[in-house]
Amino acid sequence: AAELSAAAGLYYTQGMPDDTKALEAEVFDYGDFLVQDSLALVERRRHLRHILADFDEGFAFFYVHSLDQLCHMLWRAVDEEHPGHRPEFVPYAGAIEAQYAAMDKLLAEALALLGEGGDILVMSDHGFAPYARSFNLNTWLREEGYLALAEDRFEGEAHILTPGHVDWKKTRAYALGLNSLYLNQWGREGDGIVEAMDREALLDELEAKLLAVRDPDGGQSVIKEVYRTKPKEGFASSAPDLIIGYARGYRSSGASAVGQLTQKTIEDNSSAWSGDHCMAADEVPGVLLSNRPLQEGAKHLRDLPVSILRYYGLPPPPEMKGNSIWNGSS
Repeated sequence: AAELSAAAGLYYTQGMPDDTKALEAEVFDYGDFLVQDSLALVERRRHLRHILADFDEGFAFFYVHSLDQLCHMLWRAVDEEHPGHRPEFVPYAGAIEAQYAAMDKLLAEALALLGEGGDILVMSDHGFAPYARSFNLNTWLREEGYLALAEDRFEGEAHILTPGHVDWKKTRAYALGLNSLYLNQWGREGDGIVEAMDREALLDELEAKLLAVRDPDGGQSVIKEVYRTKPKEGFASSAPDLIIGYARGYRSSGASAVGQLTQKTIEDNSSAWSGDHCMAADEVPGVLLSNRPLQEGAKHLRDLPVSILRYYGLPPPPEMKGNSIWNGSS
């Protein structure tokens, strides 16, 4: 970081260089946000030039933040059907397409700096979709009888992380995080009640009910996929028991993600954070570009580390699962 700062000047270091919170709080309008994004992107372009200026051999990883954050924040400006769309956003309707064009120019510059004989790979780990409707999984669990509140608590003021708000001795499941559902498992949770022998039957029941959830405003499926995890030892034993793959247009509410119940299970999302990717994987596929011929067929994120190691003649460790993405590679 010190070397990069000395060579290219001071730069944004936080994980999300674009000030999305300023836009959400309406300290920024869209014009302000795009100006600030352009400042951060200029910095990233300088970094790319610095890294590739004298790059002869080896491996360089370079992350560009901008497209992700614009898609999150400007989707409602592009999508007239989004519940958060307003007429004053129309002048910014081309902002996301313009950002894709800017990424094309950045890639062209990287190829020119790399020169002949250099191999380049462009990968996004996800795509994007509208985030139009919010689903509170904890409220749904309460409605379906899987989560029990204390007698003096009700939706709208209950928080599962606040002592005394949940009756854990009557609670079989709860949610934390955008896509995670946990069983209140005996021996894992402090007040767990779900026995190991009942785990699979309860997960089957939850999966069937979740896949049957319909939006009362139109009847659309809210959840497209429910992914079952496999309990293992070590850190994996603390993984969620189900990962919820929301249908396009739907996402966990922010309230549910931090353990708060709300009065409504499903409601419009009118916030600036209007595009997202925390949905079923096949709703938001990423992209993969290479200047070397790719093997035919679908690619998976786990193929990338295996491919890179084999590119350099290094054997992947046995726990790495995946195949090379390039033609002519072992």
